[in-house]
Amino acid sequence: PMAADPATAEELLDLVEEATRSSARLDAIVWPVVSGLLVSAALPPLLKGVASDDEIHTVLGGMPYNVTIEMNLALWQVARRATPYRETLLHTPPGELAAAYLAGELPDIGLGAFLDSYGNRSAAEVDVGVPRWSENPAPVFATLANYLRVTDPEQAPDRRFERAGARAEAMLTELAQRARRKGRLRGRD
Repeated sequence: PMAADPATAEELLDLVEEATRSSARLDAIVWPVVSGLLVSAALPPLLKGVASDDEIHTVLGGMPYNVTIEMNLALWQVARRATPYRETLLHTPPGELAAAYLAGELPDIGLGAFLDSYGNRSAAEVDVGVPRWSENPAPVFATLANYLRVTDPEQAPDRRFERAGARAEAMLTELAQRARRKGRLRGRD
């Protein structure tokens, strides 16, 4: 709501631009979530009699453009940039790190860019009473510490997602073949 009517064309233009930016940010949040929910809801009925629940989960776990997977991969990149500060990030409580970050006292490891993209999220993001990561990045620092504990390159999030994507592609090929045997329309690419 506006506190006062815009007095000039410039003030009106500023209000319109702000509303547009807010709407674009909301769309950037809502549509990836909605599309993910639609795919998750649509796959089981479409693949009934063709795929087991585990096979559907294999497909969903390796889906490209999954906003949560993309977010985790972006945070993994932050963790890789944070390697020189590993000991500090591992041995300082996340709340203290969050306070230092918000006070501008930490080195640039790319966390600002991450929070610009994902700071509107939180652990229980459907609860509007839970602080967003941009307001309290302590959970992000806890996850960074966990990522910094990964020492086996094969367990790195980027490698794990790469393998999940390959499994999903292989499963999709197999499920398409099964579906074609049940009827051409169901097995169409």
